[in-house]
Order: sequence, then structure tokens, then C-alpha cells
Amino acid sequence: MCPFQTVYQIELLFPLKLDYDKDQDTDRQPTFIVLCKLDCDPCIPIGAEIDVPKWSLGHKEGFRYNEKEYNFNAKVVGIKREIHHPSSSDSKGTFLVRYFVEAEDRDLVIEMCERIKNNNL
Repeated sequence: MCPFQTVYQIELLFPLKLDYDKDQDTDRQPTFIVLCKLDCDPCIPIGAEIDVPKWSLGHKEGFRYNEKEYNFNAKVVGIKREIHHPSSSDSKGTFLVRYFVEAEDRDLVIEMCERIKNNNL
């Protein structure tokens, strides 16, 4: 029995702090939002372009659910492999493979950031 489970994630580079000052925040780490989690390796190489259809952001407004779908192209800019050890003796650890992608349409990403900030998503 393998003590680790393997999880694959595709994550979008996301500039949540749109109004930050580079001179004041030189150690700022990039922010990523998980687009999807997979149980099999997508085998996407760095530099590959992928199509992200129908990715949605939504929030509740009273009794209604307000949702907007986004379709965009992205490029794989990095891959990181991490080992997360089990938190207790009866649980499995996780081998996490993170695929980092960057959207081609920067204006669309800024619109998504504003939607997240304005609706506390």
C-alpha cells in the first residue's frame, strides 16, 4: 500500500493585488487560483497552450446565484512537485503536482480579479 496519494492541479496565475506598489512589496509571491484538480497526470509540458472553456465564477445575491462563465487560452509556465506528509498516522500523505498556467488575455484576468474582490469570492 502506497502511503501517498497523487493529486494534479492546474492553477492560473492571478494578480489579486492589482493596486500594489512594486517598490514597497519586492518579496511579493505570485497568487494562483486552482482551475481544476485531476486524479491522473495531464502530461502537459511547459510552454504548451491549453484551452480553458466554461470556467465560472459565481456568488449568491439574496436568493439568486449570479454566475459568469469565462473562456480563455493559457500557457503552461511552470510545474512544481510537492510532498505533503500525513497529518496523522491513519491518513495518507499527498504528492501534489502543480501545473502553473498564465492566461493570454490579461484584461480578462483583471476582470476576473475585480469580480473576486468585489464579491469577496
